[in-house]
This record gives sequence, structure tokens and C-alpha cells, in this order.
Amino acid sequence: LGESDVIVLNDDQTLIKRKHPVPSKLDTDARTLFIRGIPKDSKLDDLEKFFANYGTVKSVRCLRHKNTKELTGTVFLELGNEEEAKKMAEIKEDIVFNDNKLNVQTKEASLKEKKESMLGKRKEPELPSYENGLVVHFKGIPEDSTVTTMQLKDFFKGLADAQYVEFIKGDIEGHVRCSSADEASKIAKSTE
Repeated sequence: LGESDVIVLNDDQTLIKRKHPVPSKLDTDARTLFIRGIPKDSKLDDLEKFFANYGTVKSVRCLRHKNTKELTGTVFLELGNEEEAKKMAEIKEDIVFNDNKLNVQTKEASLKEKKESMLGKRKEPELPSYENGLVVHFKGIPEDSTVTTMQLKDFFKGLADAQYVEFIKGDIEGHVRCSSADEASKIAKSTE
């Protein structure tokens, strides 16, 4: 421990501490690459030696399937600096490891692509379509009234087949949607 560049012992040699403080910002994302196409039987030592041709290898993290723990053929490669990572990402089409063509992206580009693909899978919610004449606007509720949406719905159900009432307590007007235009006209006639 006495020759370590990372840690030192205290005076009574019972505790260790860092020689240099941890940098507040390591900025590993800028120098990390996301690489697909690695043969699943690859050895970590072989990967480190191969990637050393493209820069200073800080770490190689192989991704595994959650349940089976088998390698996925994907790795995160952290290089020594951002320039090395950018340079390797630019040659992405020409990198071959054990006869496998590798797909190399910066970590940022990979996350952006994943986000876009996830957003692309989302469907816009389908808005319900109603035939004309189903909604009746009502007004004239006293401002100081304590009437609730449920009370209004019960009231309108007594007049016709009211499906939905849009009303905020304290408002003086709202809307009621009925099951058919005929039902809506019953409410419209009774509230005139």
C-alpha cells in the first residue's frame, strides 16, 4: 500500500483514504461507445486487446441477458478520452472482430436511437368520435350552488339517457353527453 498511486494509510496505519479526491465530473458518457455484433463466445481479454488498437481502453462492460446471464453480443467500451471515442465511432462500418462486423455508436447516439424507437412504438391515443347532436350545453347553475357532477348526472338521467356530465363544482355551466341525438334533444327541450 505504501507505493500505491491511489490510496494512502493514515499515521497510525489503521485507515486508508484516497491520495487524490474523486473528480466531481468523470464525464464517462462522452468517451463511452455502444458496440453490437460481438460474438457471444468472446473473451474479455481478447476484446480488450482488440479495442486497444483504437485507443486507451478504460473498461469493457459486456451486457448479459437478465434471466439467462448469457452474453448478448453487446458491450459498452470506455476509452481514454472523447476524441478516441469519436474517432472509433466514425469508422464504425469498417470494424470487424472475429469475422463479425461491429455496429459502433457513441453512447449518446445509442440512447437517442433507443428513445426514438420507444417513442415510435407508442400510439397516439384514439380520441372517441361522437355523432353530431350528442352533447348539450347547459347553464344557469347559481354561482354559490353546492351542486356536484354526480347530482347533475342523476338529474339528467331522470330526463334522458345521459352518459357523461362535464362540470366543475362552482361553475355556472357545463356539458352533458347523451347516448343518442334523440336523448340529447329531450334534455335540450326540458332545460330551455
